[in-house]
Formats: sequence, C-alpha cells, structure tokens
Amino acid sequence: MERPQVSPIERLPVEITQKMLSTVTDLLSLRCAALSCPAFFYAFIDAENAITTRVLSTQVGFDVLPEAIAASESSQLPSHTEDEIQEFVAYHLRRRRSPSESWTLASALPIGKFHNCVSAFARMFVNNISIIEKFRRVGWLDPTYDETYRIERALYRFEVFRNIFSKSRSIEEERNIFFANFAPWENEQLGCIHDFLVWAVSPAFDDVAEHDITWGELRVEYGVGIESPYIQHLLSLGLEKLHQIVTAETYEARHKLLNDRRLSCPRIRTDFLYDALDNVNEPDDDDTPLLSDFTPEDERSHIRPPFFDDPDSGPAEIWRWAHQDETKQQFVYQKSRGPLREWGYVMWDSRRLHDLGILQKTFDTEGAWNASRLDLDQQGRHRAEMAMSWEARSKIYMAGGRGWWSVGDHSKIVWIGGKAPHERPYTRAHTKPISVEDARDILQMMKLPSSVTKFLDP
Repeated sequence: MERPQVSPIERLPVEITQKMLSTVTDLLSLRCAALSCPAFFYAFIDAENAITTRVLSTQVGFDVLPEAIAASESSQLPSHTEDEIQEFVAYHLRRRRSPSESWTLASALPIGKFHNCVSAFARMFVNNISIIEKFRRVGWLDPTYDETYRIERALYRFEVFRNIFSKSRSIEEERNIFFANFAPWENEQLGCIHDFLVWAVSPAFDDVAEHDITWGELRVEYGVGIESPYIQHLLSLGLEKLHQIVTAETYEARHKLLNDRRLSCPRIRTDFLYDALDNVNEPDDDDTPLLSDFTPEDERSHIRPPFFDDPDSGPAEIWRWAHQDETKQQFVYQKSRGPLREWGYVMWDSRRLHDLGILQKTFDTEGAWNASRLDLDQQGRHRAEMAMSWEARSKIYMAGGRGWWSVGDHSKIVWIGGKAPHERPYTRAHTKPISVEDARDILQMMKLPSSVTKFLDP
C-alpha cells in the first residue's frame, strides 16, 4: 500500500514555517495562511504570540502602533462615564506608551482590520490634488515613511477624539482632556485631517442633498463646507463609516448611507470637531507676546512638548514659520491658515519643505487672509441657486413626487400612486350647494353680469 504523499511544505522544519508566517505583511493574510494547511496551522499555534506580534508591527508600524492601540481601546469604552474617560486619558494620552510585546491573533485582528481603513485614507490624503500640485514642482511626490506615519497618527488621533467625545462635552473639557496633551503643530495636524475628511465626504453628501426631493423639501443645505452641521455629524460616525460613504459608487448607495430612514433626512451635529478646533486656543492675556518674541519661559508655559518625539523637525519648523507673528490665541486652526492645511503643511519632512523653498520666505499673513475668504458674489449665487432648487423640489414633493430630481430631468421621480399629477384621471369637484348660503357663495365666485349679482347681496 502506497503512503500518502507529503507536500514539500509539510516536510519543512517547523522553525522555517514559523519564519515564513512571520514575513506575512498583514494580519488578515496571516489568518488565511494559518488556516491554509495543517503544517501552517500547527506551526502558527506553536508560536502564535510571537508571529502575531511581528506581523502586527509590520502592518501598522512601530511608530504608529501606540496610536492604533489607543484608537482600538477608546472604541471599547463601555459607557463613557467620567471615570472611564479620565482613566483612558491618563493611560493613553498623558504620555505615549510603548505597545505590548505580545499579541494573540484574536486581539490583534481588529487593529489590523481598522488599519486598512486608516491606510486607505492616508493614501487618499497624499493623492489630494492640492498636495500633488504643490510637490510636482520639486520632482518628488511619494511620501517618506516618516510622512506616512505622521498622517496615520493624525488619523488615529481623529478616531480617538471621535470615540471619547461621542457625547457632547464643554469646550473646556475637550481642551483639557484631549488637546492639552499635544503640541500645537500636532493639533494643527488634526486640523489638516479634519479639513481633508470634510473635502473627502462632501461630494457624496452634496450629490444627495442637491438631488433628493425630500431633502429639498426640508431645505437641506449643500456645498456649505467645513461648518456644515450635516458634515460634522458624518465625521462623528468615524473613519470606517466615512470610508463607506466616500467609496460608495452610486447615488442609491450614497443615499442609503446618508439618509436617516426614521427622519427621511440627514442628521446634524453642531458640537463636534470643527467647534472644538475653533475654540481650542488659550485666550490672550493683556501682555501676551508674539510667538517670535517668546522667551524660554513663554515656551514652557504655552507650547507643550510633542506627544510623539518626531525625529524630523519639519512639522515644528513650518508651524513656527506660519505663526511667528501670532499670539497663543491664534496658534491652532486659524481660518487664514486654511490654504496651508489644504496641502497638509504640518505633515511633511524638513527636507521637502526646504526643497519647496517655503521656509526661506516670510509668511504673507495678509495674503493668507485674502485667500481664505469666500468669494461673496459666488456664495450669493450658490445660495440663490440652492433656494431655487429647494422651491422646485418642494412643489414636486407636495404633488407627491419622491426620489431623484435635477433641473430639466424629471425622469427618475417616483410618484405616489404610480402616476404624475397630469397623468391622473380628472375628477370633477363636488359643487352641489347644500344650503341657500352655500349657493350664494358659489354664485359670487362665478363671473356673472352685474344685473344678476345685485340680487345676490344679502
């Protein structure tokens, strides 16, 4: 009787098989590999923690892993009590902790899965047209490892903020619990992520808000930008939900993700990240100096050391360059720095910034203010067009129309009863009077000769 054939893999020493598994680049692939054959499975089980820890560090990156762990654990806070949040902040945000040195596959898989979403947004951030146009001039577009990790850490901080402040809190609490743990350029990095996510999700939202008939009846604004309470609500749903919305390929898919079925319209939130960033700065004192005039004591008092000990000085350099003529009340998320945040100015290495020649120039504060102001004429035209769209859709809604509408295109309207008003059978109104007074009223509404109407006066 012939012996069953043994595959070459099964003849390998278990140590070699374990080393092969350790070279897998992500945790989902590791799980698939471990389940692919008995040899891989038993080799993995024999060294699960060591292999999983190695692959997790490879996938997420050692310089990002503490933030990834913080995001994961903040998503699991049971009831968001004051004690729970303070305990989390004390452990994860007061100082940056080294990650655990031992992971099981079951405990690491959620982190690996969420990192896929973070990586997708980081790639999207880098491929922003404003960034591509900025860096094309110096001939290098691909981000360095440090730059990629910087963007990913900021995305994880966004998710931590979202998890901690899922319920409304005061501005003072947000500042003390969260923002006070980071250097101003790290908080400005979060501002860049905020503006980027608004830019990423707005096209999907605006598409539905501009065309849905019910949303038009309810006067849902579109094309408003970062201050929109509708967009702020979407940001508060977190990165995974945002990724679903951003990548939805059809109007129907976007509508399903954005529409609240109970309300038949999108939800709003007025107290999320935009509001927090807009109020994050310390108020000035009577004698508050400009950043360029800070003494060492001022530095210690008003500029917190960075949460992450960045080996590259680029983010701090360009933040100081952009705020040297400002006081502490303008250190983070100034509206006039919006054009800088469009290309993620505090995300890049010093070498890239010097190659761009930015730091060799003086920051143009007046020009930045002018660039950040909305074109009032354009804003007025948009408001007028939006009001006309609302009015048109409201009339269709009142006539029983629902679904998608556009100027000059009524082909996708769904009518209650299955037919448009002009296609419904004509029904004569009931005009038979039921009293003498009723008859008099009907006759008065008719165009009768004056010789007749004089007899109708009571």
